[in-house]
Amino acid sequence: MALEYLLPCKCGKKTPVSESLAGTYITCDCGRSVQVPKRNRLFELEPAPAKAVVTAIPVPPTDRDLPMPPIPAPVITKESSCSECGAALQPKANFCWLCGKPTGSQTTPIGASYTPSPATSNVASGCLAAVVAFFAGLAVAAALVYAMLASMAQQCSRMLGGGH
Repeated sequence: MALEYLLPCKCGKKTPVSESLAGTYITCDCGRSVQVPKRNRLFELEPAPAKAVVTAIPVPPTDRDLPMPPIPAPVITKESSCSECGAALQPKANFCWLCGKPTGSQTTPIGASYTPSPATSNVASGCLAAVVAFFAGLAVAAALVYAMLASMAQQCSRMLGGGH
């Protein structure tokens, strides 16, 4: 067990300190800050009784030491859907997040029957046509690559003397 010493304060109180506090400051019960002598001068203080041990001054917790409060989940009370595209809308939304249409009083509750507008049908048809065109182009490109590879294989075969 480390030897301890009684550090006097101007108020007259003596606070027991350990060697681990040498060269630091402690706060006396009266509120004054008292410097603990360095180790080479600590022995000049009065030795503390064997039972009195103060090894550290507790530090009150700061905001950084406290756990973060849980973040509450957003509360969605009554959802509605966009009358233009059918997307679910947040309460009090002024515009649809998907198609951008102003919501106003034109929203219908979820579960109500939905009939796509002609504009929505045209968009869906346009998307379908674009997908079909993409895959048709992909098929043509694959056929061209196949034909080119077949031609190269024939040329390699002729060069190696395999086929006439």
